[in-house]
Amino acid sequence: MALQSALKTEKKAMVKRVAQEELPIDNYPCRVAQVIDLGLHHKDVWDGVQNKFVKDMSKAPVNMLMLTYEFTTEFVKDEAGNELEDKPRWLSEEFPVYPLDSELATSTKRYAAFDPGAAKFGGDWGKIAGEPCSVSITHKKSGKAKVGNVAKPMKGMVVPALKNPIKLFDLADPDLDVFNSLPEWLQDKIKSNLEFEGSPLQAILAGGVQKVKQDKPKQEEKPVEVPVEDTEDNDDAPW
Repeated sequence: MALQSALKTEKKAMVKRVAQEELPIDNYPCRVAQVIDLGLHHKDVWDGVQNKFVKDMSKAPVNMLMLTYEFTTEFVKDEAGNELEDKPRWLSEEFPVYPLDSELATSTKRYAAFDPGAAKFGGDWGKIAGEPCSVSITHKKSGKAKVGNVAKPMKGMVVPALKNPIKLFDLADPDLDVFNSLPEWLQDKIKSNLEFEGSPLQAILAGGVQKVKQDKPKQEEKPVEVPVEDTEDNDDAPW
């Protein structure tokens, strides 16, 4: 900090947010812009009585992951409808992560689009950041765009490089700069994970030294139940 105080607060230019049309149903060349570890959560299920998503406390919590796709041919438009080629469109999705032999899981299908058989990255989600893919857009009943499927690009297709820096956040080794760069609602979601208390993230946010957790006696692992995931009304895409 400079010892000389500024006499006036510097005024920042206000950027007007322009509402964007939903991405049409189609297939798009993309790259993975963000891989965000959301931590352990109870899954959200739709409550038809309350007309909102609620936590399903009847089942064991699951580790959730967010992937954000940067569209290499679709761009944010200004008020005049002109494309801003330095601002590509993004779309995110969240899903529970199960072992890769869980064939029905969305996580298995997504990972296989980048590393079939885990032969290249060995199941490391962090390594798919920046990788190219083809994203199929579908629409929810509300008309809002969502990720329908993700596949590897067609053979011979050249997918342009990312215009934004990769963001990779791992709760096992949290990067405070990356965490602080995330929108507040996403930070709150990560901090609401069931293992936040006593975690490395909690420690660095408090400015303290990370505590090493004592190993608990190993218990016999129970089989993981992998449900057939129905994402028709799962409103999990943040932007």
